[in-house]
This record gives sequence, C-alpha cells and structure tokens, in this order.
Amino acid sequence: MAFLNGFVDYEKFYNKAVADELLLKAKEDVFWYEYDKGVLGLNRRPLIYKEGVAVWVDGNIVDMKDGEEMVSLFKRKGEESFNDFDGGFVLVLLDAKNAFLYIVRDRSGIKPFYYFESENRFVFGSLLRDFYNYPFFNKELDLESLALFLQYGYITHPHTIYKNLFKLNAASYLEIDLKKKSVIEKSYWNILDFYNDKSDLEESKIKERSEYLLEKSVEKRYNSSSSPKGSFLSGGYDSAAVSLFLSRMSFEKIDTYTIGFYENGYDEAPFAKEIAKKIGSRHHEFYFSSEDARAVVESLPDIYDEPFGDKAALPTVFLAEKARGEIKSLFSGEGGDEVFATGGDMDLFLKINRFPLILRKCVSFLMREIPPSFIEKFSFTNFPTRYEKWSNLLKRGDMVNFIKFKEQVMGAMEIKKLFLRETLPKAPYFKEDEFFRVDEKNFLDMMLGVYFKVYMSDDELVKISNPAAFFGMELHEPFLDRELVEFLASVPVSLKRKNSVEKYLLKEIVHKYIPKEIMDRPKRGFSVPLDKWLREDLSSYLEIYLKKERIDRENIFDFKEIERIKKGFCEGKNEYAKRIWLLLMFEMWYEKQYAL
Repeated sequence: MAFLNGFVDYEKFYNKAVADELLLKAKEDVFWYEYDKGVLGLNRRPLIYKEGVAVWVDGNIVDMKDGEEMVSLFKRKGEESFNDFDGGFVLVLLDAKNAFLYIVRDRSGIKPFYYFESENRFVFGSLLRDFYNYPFFNKELDLESLALFLQYGYITHPHTIYKNLFKLNAASYLEIDLKKKSVIEKSYWNILDFYNDKSDLEESKIKERSEYLLEKSVEKRYNSSSSPKGSFLSGGYDSAAVSLFLSRMSFEKIDTYTIGFYENGYDEAPFAKEIAKKIGSRHHEFYFSSEDARAVVESLPDIYDEPFGDKAALPTVFLAEKARGEIKSLFSGEGGDEVFATGGDMDLFLKINRFPLILRKCVSFLMREIPPSFIEKFSFTNFPTRYEKWSNLLKRGDMVNFIKFKEQVMGAMEIKKLFLRETLPKAPYFKEDEFFRVDEKNFLDMMLGVYFKVYMSDDELVKISNPAAFFGMELHEPFLDRELVEFLASVPVSLKRKNSVEKYLLKEIVHKYIPKEIMDRPKRGFSVPLDKWLREDLSSYLEIYLKKERIDRENIFDFKEIERIKKGFCEGKNEYAKRIWLLLMFEMWYEKQYAL
C-alpha cells in the first residue's frame, strides 16, 4: 500500500532529481510543483489536477463520486468544503492559483498524519518512518512524550515520540501559505458542538432514525469500498451490528473473522460463531496461543510507528494477518462505545461526587501535605501511585479531570523516579476549556466527548488502522459516519443509558435481528491473557529487553526502578502488568525503529 508523503522546500535547495532519489523514494510517481520561491514534492501523482487545483487522497472518502466533484466543491466553498467530506482519509489539496496547500484529516482520526516544520522546509506524511528519509529531520527522542506514553499507554495528539514532529489533530486541517512560509492548524468540526442541542423526538422515532443512519452508513461505505469485504466479529454488540448490516447489504456472503483462546474466561469464539450463523456469513475462526503471540509481539514495532501499549493490538494484528489476501475492505466496530454510549466510568464518578466537593478538596489537601518520602515507604500494591491518583481524583469535581487521572497507568511521582533525568509527561489532550462547551451537569455526554476526542483517536483507532494499512486492507468504520455521530450526540442521555443499560439504542437495534439470549452477556472484546503469558511462555522477552546492560546502555531509565516493577510483576502483582508491557513495548520499538 502506497502511503502519502511529501515536502515543501521554501528555498528550492533540492532539485527534482535529488528529491526523486533521496526524499520521496518513488521516482515513477513523483509530483513536482515549482512556484516563485519554492517547490512542492509528493510521492504520487494527484487524483486530479484541474483549474489550478490538485487533489490527493489517502484513505476513503464516501459520498464523493470522483476528484472532479472534490475540485468543484472546493472551488465553490473554499475551506468550508472540508466539513462536507466524510470517511477515513487524509486529503491534500493544492490551490496553485493562490499558492496555498491544505492538508485535511478526517473528523474521527481514522487515518494517521504527521508533520515536521523547520525554518525552510515543511515535511508531511501518513507514515512516520518516511520522515527518516529526510536528512534534515533530526530523529531526537522526546523524553516527555515517552513519559506521556508510560502514563497512558499511548501518546496523545499533537505530540509524537520525536521532538518537533507532530500529529495533525482529527477534524482539523493545515493551511500552508507557500509564499509566506506559514503553517496554521484549524478545526473544521467538533463533536462537542452537538451534545447540548437535544432531540425532541420520541423514543420510537429515535430508534428508527438510529437504525436508518447506521444502515445508511454501512451502505455508503459498502458502495465506495473494494471487494471482497469482511469484518472482525468478537461476539459483542459493536462488531455484531456492523457485520449484521454489512451482510444484509451484500449479495454474496461476507467474511467474518474471530479469535479464540485456549485459556478459560477469554474465549468468545463460540458466541461469535452463533452470530455468524444467524447473519449468514462465511465465518473464519482462529485460536490464538502464546506461541502465536510471540510472532505477533515481534512484529509490533514494524506495524506501529510509535510505542503503542494497548494489548488488544495482539489479537487485532493476528486477525489482520489472517484476513490479508482474502479481503480487500475491512469493516470494523470502533467508535461504538463513544457514539452509542458505554458509561463505564459513570458509576465510580457519581459515587465520588456524592461527597461535597469542599470535603473532597480538604481530604486531597491533607493527603498532599504528607511528604512523598513517607508515602514511598508503603510499597505494597503500588501504594504511592494509587495514593497520588486518589489525591488528584478527589480534588476535582468535573468529568474531564476525573478521566485524565483515572486513566493513568503511572503517576507523576513514579515516572519521575523511573527516568534518570528529571522528566515529567507532556500535557495530554484534556483541554478543560474545550470540553466545558458541553453542559457540565451532563456527565455522560462530557465523558463520551473526552473518550471520542482523546482515547478513540489516539488509541482505539491506531490499534486497528495501523495493521489494516500494514496488511494492505481498506479500513471502514461505520459507527463514525458524520450523520450518525451528530444525531446520536443529540439524543438525550436518558435514552443512551436507559435504566442503567449501556448502549441501549444499539442493543435494541441488534435484538431485532439477533436474539437477546445470544448477545446479552458481559463484554470482553478481544481480551488477551497477556499477564499469564508474560510470566510463562513469553517471560524471555523481559529478560532480553529489561536487562541491566541494555537499560544502562540506553541511559534513559533507572534500572533500580525497572527491576522493582519487574520483581513486583513476577511475584504475581497484577497492577504491575500494564507497566511491564509498556516498558517492553518501548524497548522493542526503540531497538527496531529508533535504530533505523
């Protein structure tokens, strides 16, 4: 699969021959555009170049017939046209007449995009490792971003693992003035704008509208995707709904893929098989062992451009490799939790907020008055980090900060001790002023907004989009259709989580076609017995990648802290499992990618 990348050289330092050979690595398809002061080069020719407007698309735009329609839309509406595009894409548009370059990322963040800016050059691309080709790109590890990774398990936008390299935010675009050498990031859409204006439709009409929009979303992506088509089927509601409507849309049997485990408590394959039988798909079932995991673990640094700590990447990569060559278009169920509303954090948040904020702040203040050196004496069950997390949770009464602190794997104190040089994490994307657009009493919608804009974009979609692209499949996410997202945002919270039933509307839709007794059980998704494997069959990775010689040579971490975490994990303390996995994922990435 050809990934999009290119550069702007404001001073014409590089000529086309050099760009062909050294920068773009794609001599046959290079697009080269010279203007008064500089040059623009891309590694592929445009989809269309007409009336002074050139268009490139990486990914899939639905509801657009061809490039001519895109050019016509831009000529009529200018930058306002970006809000009319839907799907999973990065759109690059050159307005040659006015010497502007625009780079637009889809509203959910399905397709990744990076950029680097120096005084005389601007480099962009959908694959981070393409930046390594540019001699003026300084591959300098950003320790604060690494600390952010260890805090959450992923690096939130706009940060990346390298200094001076950034992610383009979802639902945003870059405006590059080629003559003035200026780069401005702008937003063209925001999910938070749709939560406050609530629909006054009655429940039956909201159900009908939700089902109609979901089916329409699948249909739009079905009509714009390559064949053969298939989906991952975990046995849960999200993947069942997508597979169901995809199957109803297709004249031929679709392919569904599921994963099973030999360990008790993890295997959902029998449930997925029942669903596949009900919807009439051609079903593929694969069992995932620790030996399979070994091969997948070693491939992760090649598939993910940055250190990535979601353990669900293991079964996702495994299934993507199995589906490779059999299907060209993968339909997936990411976003179902954020759009149809899983309120997993609501109960704990409401319990904490039963106590008056002034009382919680007093308790938090007293907790912070105790010297950290005293707290650190209590080493059982990772007490210092738990203590720090609860101190932060108690002092704030809003959902944004509740999620910000609850989701942390490591606290600031623990991270500070882990690094040899004083290092604190970069600020994660939890912008209070932005999220407070939502009515602050509307806790559920604010929670959904935070997860949509942070976790979904930087973790959930990265988990699936990278392996899909790596194995050459188009990725389609029906839950992230613009019309569906905006309508569900406007649905009253009383229907999103009715009588404590999460994803009430989606469950009502699915139960029309698949019996409730097949579907109604605790959610697992593609859960993995990783803790057990790391203590047994995969334990050699800990010895190889977390050994003293390696850690000392890299001169990043204090080995005593690494050893403390490893010892706690090997003694059976599961609270160290996520820490061990994150450290392992960084070390494997560091060896493969940073050494390139």
